[in-house]
Amino acid sequence: MEKLLIGEVIYRLRKEKAITQEQLANFIGISTAAVSKWESGTSYPDITLLPVIATFFNVTIDTLLNFKIQLSDEEVMDIFNKCEKLFSSGDLDKAIDKSKKYIIKYPSSYYLKL
Repeated sequence: MEKLLIGEVIYRLRKEKAITQEQLANFIGISTAAVSKWESGTSYPDITLLPVIATFFNVTIDTLLNFKIQLSDEEVMDIFNKCEKLFSSGDLDKAIDKSKKYIIKYPSSYYLKL
């Protein structure tokens, strides 16, 4: 399973807004240390805080979670090339497993299901 990138996303959004960890923490009603832990990847925000954080940054929860509904053509080709190399190497079990993981990660990607 891939690591959640929510801390990196929060850090980027916070820097874009030019606010401090303390300002974000005060808005949410938590400690500055909690924001620091999220951004360092030590912990994650409680699920009940996601709507509050998303509202603060004026983004969707999907954006906070770095969830992509659709892949760009370049991303699809990159995934295709990675899987093709695995299939060409003869390691079919690994190739099939990797292909399934991509389909699970991007369930609405039509091209990955072909």
